[in-house]
Amino acid sequence: MKKRYLKPPVWEANHVWLILVIVIIFMGFPRVYTVLSTALHIPLFIMLLGIIFRGTAFTFRYYDVDKDHTHNYYTHIFRINSILTPFFLGVTLGAMILGRISTDYEEGFVKIYIDPWANAFSFVLGIFTVLLFGYISSAFLSSETSLTKEERYIYATYCKRFLIALLVAGPIFFFTAEFYEHQFVNDFFHSFLSVGCIALATALIPIVWVSLNRQKALLTRLITGIQVCAIIGGWLAIQFPVIVIIQDTEDLTFYNTMANPATIKALIWALGVGILLIFPSLFYLFKVFKSD
Repeated sequence: MKKRYLKPPVWEANHVWLILVIVIIFMGFPRVYTVLSTALHIPLFIMLLGIIFRGTAFTFRYYDVDKDHTHNYYTHIFRINSILTPFFLGVTLGAMILGRISTDYEEGFVKIYIDPWANAFSFVLGIFTVLLFGYISSAFLSSETSLTKEERYIYATYCKRFLIALLVAGPIFFFTAEFYEHQFVNDFFHSFLSVGCIALATALIPIVWVSLNRQKALLTRLITGIQVCAIIGGWLAIQFPVIVIIQDTEDLTFYNTMANPATIKALIWALGVGILLIFPSLFYLFKVFKSD
């Protein structure tokens, strides 16, 4: 019986979300797209390069018929870019909320294009994002029934290590925010929803730990998904409706950057049709790869 792994279809469909986010921001919030693609074009460019190299290396390594030493190169490229891509995604998110982005383009290259993201605050959030992505990936693989019991144990161990690292990185991010005199910590403790989301994610740690020990695939994936959604939800509870904090002018919010109603209406219809096409296709893709 030939084994089938879920990773290839996950990878094949992995960038649908990226295209979706870019299209939504470009059409629905053009001012946000303009500011981000200008002030943060360096981390975004590196992140896109990481996505391209990671995907290329994965495809060549998985589908290449000849298993020779070139697979080692593909593996190294894949590993390096698996760190760079989420790191610069986190750096970009950090720059969006730190408040150093300026729209005064007379201030010089470093002030406009480097300072907003090249700082400890953004780097710490980048590391936190890498750890979070590692946690999701290892939790997913530890539950992959096509793997051997020993392989699932190895991924479960990685998952626990990422979880411990996240517990360390979280307070470091709070401390860094305080160091930069950011209101993140104050906003967090004054948001009941945000505190509740993080409390929920923390309270679920013993459950996911036990499920990893007992190799409960569905429970591990379910709890991990809830934890990640809780972390994102806790962040959104603080951030909303602000999308980008601007240093020298009004912040870009969900409301003051929205496109005209006709464009938003067309975007919503397009998303609705897209969901009807994409979700059945993803379901079929998973079904094909999991069948023997």
